[in-house]
Amino acid sequence: MLYRYIDTVNQLINSSGDTKGCDSLVQIIKNNKIRQTNPSLYNNAAQCWNHNFYWKCMSGSGGGGEPTGLLAKTITRDFGSFDNFRKEMESTSMKAFGSGWTWLGYNKQTKKLEVILTSGGDNPLSDNIIPILTIDMWEHAYYLDYQERRSEYIAGFFDRLVNWNFVQKNLKHAMNKGLIPEAMHQVSHKGLPLVAALVSANWAKHKTIHMLFRQS
Repeated sequence: MLYRYIDTVNQLINSSGDTKGCDSLVQIIKNNKIRQTNPSLYNNAAQCWNHNFYWKCMSGSGGGGEPTGLLAKTITRDFGSFDNFRKEMESTSMKAFGSGWTWLGYNKQTKKLEVILTSGGDNPLSDNIIPILTIDMWEHAYYLDYQERRSEYIAGFFDRLVNWNFVQKNLKHAMNKGLIPEAMHQVSHKGLPLVAALVSANWAKHKTIHMLFRQS
């Protein structure tokens, strides 16, 4: 499916005049004109970015548990406790109707963490909120393993998969410069097909993550 998004982005870029000054997926996502006048390009670019970011939010060698350090302190500051934060992420995810994403983002204006639910391919970057964690709530992300039991999928994500080291790295960078370069995937239009190579390189990790999802 991700390859289809990549192919569509490349086709739309080649046929569109809306991408002048946009040299990366992030710049396309944050361009309000593209979002309004070329929603197909916006949604496909966002889905490329969202999926790549989602895989980085998980550890192929096993993750989960609770964070430490600055991330733990900031979560406690903004949500009262880690348990409160997890409950809000879980309850927000369960509210997803149809397809969407649940995000933990850093709002540079308020200097606080926020839990955000977006529909379709939407991304908090469009509202100048920096993503530091996401859970894919599209049905294809969990149905083969969990069918309608979304709560088990979300619990498994937190218990066995979430990569807190990556999330903490995102937070530290968000508090200073913004989105980390590794998450930005600064790829020019001519080089956008390289995203497909990046996905292929992560395929072994993707399969390992799927096995962890299947654990009871």
